[in-house]
Amino acid sequence: KTCVNLTSVVFVLGLLISMLVSDLPSNTHGLLQADLTETRVESLCKGCIITRSTLLVLSLSRNGMKYVCPDAISNITSLRYLEVSFNNLSDINVRHTHLFERLFSTLREIQIISLKSNSLRHIPKNIYFNNNNLRKIDLSFNHISKLPLK
Repeated sequence: KTCVNLTSVVFVLGLLISMLVSDLPSNTHGLLQADLTETRVESLCKGCIITRSTLLVLSLSRNGMKYVCPDAISNITSLRYLEVSFNNLSDINVRHTHLFERLFSTLREIQIISLKSNSLRHIPKNIYFNNNNLRKIDLSFNHISKLPLK
């Protein structure tokens, strides 16, 4: 099982930079985009966070990811676009619905979320309750028969 600390691998201005967490400055302003697509990240754990960030885009697609702890992304309050498509988040949705429901709760600036192709069968009622800026949520290529309305 692979758990990657998001601060360890950051994609900024087209350059893939690897750095040790201890080398990361305490103020991560200026980071705009993190692309962890196809990096075999199977889960994001509680310690996998970026704090005090200006991160706008986070892509975690095509990893076969089964679990994302809400606390792993909760401090990325500037996030506008979250791409977690082509993973397998159905397990957290079924076994840990309360965690799945909290996944986006602190992302108040989020505008676009892609959950495309995650084998989801249902969406919890309050999953995007606090996301007043949300304009688009891509749930295509899942097995959802009913959507809760905000």
